[in-house]
Amino acid sequence: PLLIREIKRFIAQKHDGPTGLQPGPANGVRVAIIGAGPSGLACSHFLALDGFEVHIFESKTFAGGWASDAIPAFRLDEASIKKDIDAILALGVNIHYQAKIDRQKFEQFRRDFNYVYIAVGAQEGTELGVPGEDAEGVMDQLRFLSAVRRGERPDLGKKVAVIGGGNSAMDAARTAKRLVGTDGEVSVVYRRTRKEMPAASEEVQAMLDEGIRLIELTAPECMLVEDGRVRSNLCFRMELGETDASGRPRPIKIDGSEFELNVDSVISAIGQRVNLDFFPEEKLEINPATHETQLENVFGGGDAVRGASTLIKAIADGKKVAESIKRRALKDFRIQTGDGGKASDLVKLQQRR
Repeated sequence: PLLIREIKRFIAQKHDGPTGLQPGPANGVRVAIIGAGPSGLACSHFLALDGFEVHIFESKTFAGGWASDAIPAFRLDEASIKKDIDAILALGVNIHYQAKIDRQKFEQFRRDFNYVYIAVGAQEGTELGVPGEDAEGVMDQLRFLSAVRRGERPDLGKKVAVIGGGNSAMDAARTAKRLVGTDGEVSVVYRRTRKEMPAASEEVQAMLDEGIRLIELTAPECMLVEDGRVRSNLCFRMELGETDASGRPRPIKIDGSEFELNVDSVISAIGQRVNLDFFPEEKLEINPATHETQLENVFGGGDAVRGASTLIKAIADGKKVAESIKRRALKDFRIQTGDGGKASDLVKLQQRR
């Protein structure tokens, strides 16, 4: 079988010329996108090609979301990300940085723009909920990976435990291994077995190939702290019980199986949360066919709807939302391109339907 992802990577790295894409003639329709991550950027790309005026509002000082801030550079280099973002900006997309969105600002967007796309990412780590996790040397994977991506070198010591079994846990473990060196030790602690890990199988194998230890059927009960810094994890062995809501066997603590796992630092990678405190409803709900939320002309996608997921799914959502907005604009504004007054291909398609 061909490694299609690596073929795509090769082509992207070798192609340095212009994309040849041009923005469509302005159609007078304005779209606000909240979040300059992969989903928001993808949506803006397809909208700009059809002449929409697109403004992206990003809380950070840079675009790219998780791809720019936390995916390790050995997996996705800075130059590749910049090339993609520059190509989108060349289409006339506007990005407003350090734009914190509250409810007042969100309501203003609904008044000032014809459509709004909520594309915020899962940018907050999930706490372990165990005593001692506020000690020095304990951090979540987002804070850790973001610091390393910015060129910092967190003080990990020589023994690192990564708690979790997802792709971000694999990223954190492989990054930590590069920092502690060949004489350092990195362990991934997971409460189920390798078979149940949500991380992609190739990511798990890459982690093992780099000499990182996988400790299965184990969960931390608390952090043992000395002079304000974590010195070990008190862990329990687990056994698998009946299937739970996730479709996997539920891990059950084995009484009397506790042991200490000596560590210099702990990286928690058990999940990520989306902050939607600006959204006036209690919960963001979407029409699965259109991605429109319960608020008219407000759409949602990516992590804002799925929770923490893959870049590909976030990008796909961005494209689907762009298509939904185009269809809505056909009905609301009868948008046209600059082809001599003829309706765009999208208009023709809609008329045939």
